[in-house]
Amino acid sequence: MSDIISNYGALPIGGWLRIQRIVRDEQLEEIDKQVRTIAELSGLTPDEVLRLPIADYKKGVAAAEFLAHPIEEDRRRRPAKVYRLAGLELAVQDMEKMTTAQYIDAQTFMDQGEEGIIPLLSVFLVPKGQPYGEGYDVRQVQQAVADHLSTEAVFDLTAFFLRRSARSMIRTLRSLGRAKASRERTAKIRTEAARLKEILLRLS
Repeated sequence: MSDIISNYGALPIGGWLRIQRIVRDEQLEEIDKQVRTIAELSGLTPDEVLRLPIADYKKGVAAAEFLAHPIEEDRRRRPAKVYRLAGLELAVQDMEKMTTAQYIDAQTFMDQGEEGIIPLLSVFLVPKGQPYGEGYDVRQVQQAVADHLSTEAVFDLTAFFLRRSARSMIRTLRSLGRAKASRERTAKIRTEAARLKEILLRLS
């Protein structure tokens, strides 16, 4: 149990998502949720967790306490420009230079809630030197993100994209204001900004 995950910096986003499903499963008793969570953090199976000495089980419970506390919201850590995951070099994309395909995919994945988090990240993390969606296997990218990108890094990335998106929305609103845009169009853009914020901040 010495190598059990005990912080968001070591917890892959895929593991975080699986734990969220465990916690929300109304068919599981609380002790079952605890056992399965410890199994996820330790790399053991639930049966292996049940066979642990009680002292080791208590260590697992203690290690999992970080999950009761959200990642600090005042973090201002700028994400890396490139993430090296499972042999891939994934470059963070510039939102203002997104292709139409990226924009459409991002909108689609945002509508999917938590299930769309990893696909959404694959929109913003693209193999270095490759055009979006060309010359690489997006499923490989998504698997690398799920298995190796930490929840802490995902928070930093989503907060970064949220700030960038907010600035982009503000510029759009100002531009529309100068063009005397209709109230309906302005309201629609504000709604889009609010929806993006709601989806991305689910990780916090």
